[in-house]
Amino acid sequence: MTDATLHANRHARLLEVLSELKRDGAPTAADRAMLLGLDGDELARLVRGAPVSDALADEIEFLMAQPAGWMDTPRRAEPA
Repeated sequence: MTDATLHANRHARLLEVLSELKRDGAPTAADRAMLLGLDGDELARLVRGAPVSDALADEIEFLMAQPAGWMDTPRRAEPA
């Protein structure tokens, strides 16, 4: 997997996680950042496209009860 593909997959998964957290009762970006153990500025940088580190990907997988490597896999297309 290329670095660009890994970055794109992790970014898409991060946005998916943020959407899920919002649906599940974390209405503000600050709430979602806190749940992920990030400060607001760091989360904003990630949303704008900063790379998700291996350590952060592992932490998000753990916090979201996802299997190891989940952040690195492409999202499936939503059914029509």
